[in-house]
Amino acid sequence: MSNRKHIMVVDDSRIARTSLRQALEGAGHVVVEFASARDALIELQRQPPGLLITDLHMPEMDGLQLVAAARQKNVECPVIVVTTEVCGRRKDQGIRLGVRGWAQKPVDTARLCTAAQLLLEGHGARTHEA
Repeated sequence: MSNRKHIMVVDDSRIARTSLRQALEGAGHVVVEFASARDALIELQRQPPGLLITDLHMPEMDGLQLVAAARQKNVECPVIVVTTEVCGRRKDQGIRLGVRGWAQKPVDTARLCTAAQLLLEGHGARTHEA
């Protein structure tokens, strides 16, 4: 299977990563996970996934900083941001960076899996609420 169909999950919470990975794998996806945005950025440059799902609030580098750094390095893939804040200035910033999905905590994993599938299939022209 091409890595373009893999999903990368980035969250500093092991519990959150595990929950997302289990839901996405249960929906038939291949998932790699990272606890650090910096580590994820290295892998994004080496082998971009088909979809990036990242937490917004993380130490050292937050999710939008990760997306911005990836874009600066010409890494293009659809992105879903997981956060407690799905409106306001941060969401506007994410949209400018090309974020295509937003999942509010606690995450509805069924909706997240649906949004992930749509984005993997190339239906990323609009922003999806997961």
